Amino acid sequence: MQEITFAIWESGDDKILSKKIVALDKSGNFEVRSGYDSKISWSYSVNKLTFMLKNLTIQDQALYGISVEFGQLDQIPLTHTVRVSIGASYTGQDEINSNTRNGKTK
Repeated sequence: MQEITFAIWESGDDKILSKKIVALDKSGNFEVRSGYDSKISWSYSVNKLTFMLKNLTIQDQALYGISVEFGQLDQIPLTHTVRVSIGASYTGQDEINSNTRNGKTK
């Protein structure tokens, strides 16, 4: 294993890595991109590496993914992506009473 990368990817069929967020190299060096320290946590064991996104805002909607590079030109990296969408949620703490008609609130 040459490098494991968690990143934001370009959308589309080609899934091109556009911004590395976390990188773990073969020496065990772990690097988190500046500005993402509070948005990602990670844990690992011998057989498992886990990334967890947190404190996300609407601006964080993107295609995220992982790439495992083996360091040999004849081996295609293993990749997997997931689209993160941020939506509204109702917690039940504050009730909103409004009537909306034609885009205007009464």
